[in-house]
Amino acid sequence: FCNSKCFYCSFNSFTKFHNLKDNYIDAVLEQFEFEKERFQISKNQKIETLFLGGGTPSILNNQQLEKLLTPILDFVKKDAEITIEANPDSVSKNWLKGIKEMGINRVSIGIQSFDEKKLKFLGRVHSKEEALSSIKMATGIKFKSISIDFIYNTPVDSKKVVSAEFKEA
Repeated sequence: FCNSKCFYCSFNSFTKFHNLKDNYIDAVLEQFEFEKERFQISKNQKIETLFLGGGTPSILNNQQLEKLLTPILDFVKKDAEITIEANPDSVSKNWLKGIKEMGINRVSIGIQSFDEKKLKFLGRVHSKEEALSSIKMATGIKFKSISIDFIYNTPVDSKKVVSAEFKEA
């Protein structure tokens, strides 16, 4: 589920049907139960890393994410890296605090660019200021790790634009 569909994205994601988020979570958990049985996975076998992404998991509220994660976290190592993708337009302090309390220790923020012209070309719905604000919020919550995604080699890129983005990052 996403707030908007980027033209370059090949993930199966939807900007409509947000009313199906809870049904989707139920289906993922049902699939998880099926796979545990199929592969005879026990709580003694621990997942070393967990990545929530493809679409925009930050569009899910904390209650939805907790419902999704609670049964899965029993199978995740205590010191595992647990990452969630987020878009700057769907990040808030409360959301970030909530996911950290759930055990998520890495946030990967889809900045894509700090250049307003490039953001517009990419069809992103956030601004440079929103991107910077989302990074500052995540930094303030003190996640173990924060990563930011960028897109390069677009028709609006130049050495000047790319250099400025690296400097800003």
